[in-house]
Amino acid sequence: MSHHYVVQGRRDEGAAAWRNGGTWGTGLLLFAALAALFLSLQIFQASAEGPAKRTHERAIAALTEIDTLLARNYGDLRERAEASQPGETLLLRDYPVEVPLTREEVLAGDEAAFRELLLTRSADVMYADGTSALRDSEGADSVGRFTAAGVVDRSLDLLRKDVHDLTRVTTFVLGAICIFLAVTLATVTRGFGRLGSVGIVLLLASLPLALGGLAVRLTMRAGTDGDTEYVGGELLDIGATMALIPIRNGLAFATLGGAFVLIALVLGRVAPGRGASYGEAPASLDGRGAG
Repeated sequence: MSHHYVVQGRRDEGAAAWRNGGTWGTGLLLFAALAALFLSLQIFQASAEGPAKRTHERAIAALTEIDTLLARNYGDLRERAEASQPGETLLLRDYPVEVPLTREEVLAGDEAAFRELLLTRSADVMYADGTSALRDSEGADSVGRFTAAGVVDRSLDLLRKDVHDLTRVTTFVLGAICIFLAVTLATVTRGFGRLGSVGIVLLLASLPLALGGLAVRLTMRAGTDGDTEYVGGELLDIGATMALIPIRNGLAFATLGGAFVLIALVLGRVAPGRGASYGEAPASLDGRGAG
């Protein structure tokens, strides 16, 4: 009989080791998949048509220094429009984005209305084709490639329709992978640990997202306070605004993960007889160790 118990004990230890290894391995895979999902989700949200075009309008206004440009060339454009034929298209001199405008559009309103129209059309071009049209802009050239403002300038190229369509697919695929791994992780754990283990991984994966977004926002804000250059300051402010996306998402997912862990802890204490561990998980999430 003693030999039987020894063999059985070794089998139990082996099964526990496999379960523990499976739990850790699946948890690490889920963590990596969630990190990739969060990155894809941030780009997907930022590159949506509405937010992306609003961001492009602000960036174009800064990089082209549009108010100075209009003060210099708007009068000339109106004169050329008045002398042109109906249906003929015109371009604003020295403007880096090719935005053809008809005679009627130029003469329809005042300078403020024209400014809004020009920025809207330019944002449409940028959303379709990216920021390559701005590379010859004097404002764009004045932004250092390796400065914080330069990073924002280069990041604007991700705010395109094709990037949005691509990240729509990757976000869906990564979401499906995360669900599969979460179910797998719940399968290799037991009892209330099923919910708690998924919650812990979700919490750990989302905190860097929120903290990273917060760090970027604080860095951009600090640069804005100390940057005397108009173009750089505007780009830093745009970056600080965009950093709100990962902050909000990170806090939302961290709250969800924390709620899962809290529910598992509460249930483990309320019904300790039915609680279970995460293979070799901490006793605080183990129904047998609760109370």
